[in-house]
Amino acid sequence: MLFEDENNNEERKEKEMMRRRIIEIIDYLKVDRASFADKIKMKPATLSHILTGRNDPSLNIAIQIARAYPNISLDWLIKGTGDSPFGNADGVQPASSEAKETQPAKVKEKRIAEIRVFYDDNTFDVFVLKPQR
Repeated sequence: MLFEDENNNEERKEKEMMRRRIIEIIDYLKVDRASFADKIKMKPATLSHILTGRNDPSLNIAIQIARAYPNISLDWLIKGTGDSPFGNADGVQPASSEAKETQPAKVKEKRIAEIRVFYDDNTFDVFVLKPQR
């Protein structure tokens, strides 16, 4: 019984580390999770369940990631051994020429225009900010 518990605990740790490596890849690529799921041919909800820990990552998911991003080693993704895709100059590159996916999107600066405060007596105040010149 004790031996089985140790194996299960080790397996859980390995799956958690694989989950973290998948998140690391997504963060490195600077893509949103839905785009990443689409790229690896997976439903966004399925990826979300894996990343939140509801479901465990599988060998099939690792293979799909390696197909979409050939610079990612299956050894590194599954076990954390071998070359990290972030340690070399090339980094993680998509299989096709989708360079726009790896570049951060330019975000227009937003400014607060109005603040509404609701009180527990069902009243509220509206504060309108004057635009800066």
